[in-house]
Amino acid sequence: MILRSMTATFGGLDRATLTLGEGLNLLELPNEAGKSTWCAFLRAMFYGLESRKGGALSERNRYLPWSGAAMSGSLDLLWQGREVTLRRFPKGSDPFGGFQAVYTGTEEPVPGLTAQNVGERVLGVTKEVFQRTCFLPQGGLWVDASGDLERRVAALASSGEEDVSYSDAEGRLRDWRNRLQSNRAVGALPRLRERRAQLQERRRELLEARGRALRAQEELEARSAELAQAEADLALHARWEELLQLARRRQSYEDAARRLARAEEALDRARADAQTAQAALPAAASPLP
Repeated sequence: MILRSMTATFGGLDRATLTLGEGLNLLELPNEAGKSTWCAFLRAMFYGLESRKGGALSERNRYLPWSGAAMSGSLDLLWQGREVTLRRFPKGSDPFGGFQAVYTGTEEPVPGLTAQNVGERVLGVTKEVFQRTCFLPQGGLWVDASGDLERRVAALASSGEEDVSYSDAEGRLRDWRNRLQSNRAVGALPRLRERRAQLQERRRELLEARGRALRAQEELEARSAELAQAEADLALHARWEELLQLARRRQSYEDAARRLARAEEALDRARADAQTAQAALPAAASPLP
């Protein structure tokens, strides 16, 4: 972010313009010439008017234009690579409550910039941090407590980044751990531990059941192999029995064939003997001479 110029109707400044150059800008002016007023105006453009502190006069009264004109101002700057104009003006009862953020020369609104967040968005710090680091009002540095500044300093010391705080992260983690471990509130961690124990028990039961199933499968495969072997043996036995019966039948057939052959031979001999006897019979029966 680079400041270009400021135009203010603010306290003793009446439509006054302050143009800033590159690098460090120093204002060397006599007392009551407006140096502190310009600083207050710059802070008010980014963060609005300060409310009353203790018995001090509020800034809306302290910086009412001496000329009687309405309090207003504009601020030209370079932000995110584009020229931007910020404007503040009266709104209702707030003399500096109106706000506009437009791209310079276009009147096109800058998305996301409002009267409430313009300081933090453009400068990257809260008002407390700005007032304790970048803005030193007349009278010295404020010394009242500022948790935001302390957190940013601690973050720089612990992490090297203003928006990353080791202590904040540690605190959040500690809170989360306490909530998770809370027995009184039945935190998530006890429930998860109980659920883990249930799942572990269920896992043990499933592993045991799986072991039994594997053993049963092995037993089934063994019995199936025995059954297959028995069926094969039975089939072989049946085949051997069939072959044995065939062999027996063949033996019986061969025995019968041999007996038949012997009977036929005996029959043939008997026929031959009969023929011989019949041939001899007529000679024996003829009359004697």
